[in-house]
Amino acid sequence: MRVPSLRLLAGRTQLLGVFIAGMIVGAAVFMAAIQGVINEYITANQQMEMEMRMIRDNARSHTQDQLVISSVEVFLDPSEPTDLTPITSTRLRVLISEDLAELKGKRVYHVAPRMDGGVRVLRTLFKKVYQNVDGKDYMVEIVNYTIVYGNLTVWASVREYRPNPV
Repeated sequence: MRVPSLRLLAGRTQLLGVFIAGMIVGAAVFMAAIQGVINEYITANQQMEMEMRMIRDNARSHTQDQLVISSVEVFLDPSEPTDLTPITSTRLRVLISEDLAELKGKRVYHVAPRMDGGVRVLRTLFKKVYQNVDGKDYMVEIVNYTIVYGNLTVWASVREYRPNPV
């Protein structure tokens, strides 16, 4: 009986090793791609859940009386150069709308009296530091607002808060 050459077995073993290494590398690349897509979906889902909560709160307190504030919409000023992620900006919008929710149900003229168009009153009413929003502190200040048909729309500027060293 003839014994096969070990060189042939070594070549096949080497080929099998390269094939298995390729499978491992391919699986790692595939998993990295899948993780990226899943992270995008999770981010979009969190953002939509926060926005849906804001919409539900506005719908719950909505009235037909146009002289009463029934909903609050918050927009962040796009002209401000900030490096906010979509989740951070949505969280800030939710926090601002929760703080302004106490204005719901109040008469428009109580919130914005006719002096200086009410701008000075609402600006002094809201200038706040939100701490530890995704690991950073942010200073939020109302830039502009409108009240139309009971809908309070607020534009706020956001910048990263850095306390002055004493």
